[in-house]
Amino acid sequence: MFTRRSVVGRIKGLRYAVRLNDFRLAQRLRMALTATLRHIDEPVRDELAHLVDVSGLWVRNVGDRHKIKREIDKLARDIVPHLGRGRNVRGMSDDGPGR
Repeated sequence: MFTRRSVVGRIKGLRYAVRLNDFRLAQRLRMALTATLRHIDEPVRDELAHLVDVSGLWVRNVGDRHKIKREIDKLARDIVPHLGRGRNVRGMSDDGPGR
């Protein structure tokens, strides 16, 4: 199962991979975030799905890469605080399942 920390770690990792121009790491983290989408509550899910979509453009080198890179950075910074509030990952606390 997923904890908020693991989701936040993946988001920050994706942001870092994009900053370093590490396509392989970015793609792996995108796939991991895609797997977590069904476990995230509604308000954050849409933002996270948008981050995955935009980062896909960056990985595939579509459009203005610098503009997309800035958008990924902004989206990641905007999503992380939302995950810190409440229980956005269904049934999960910061400590993991059952705690």
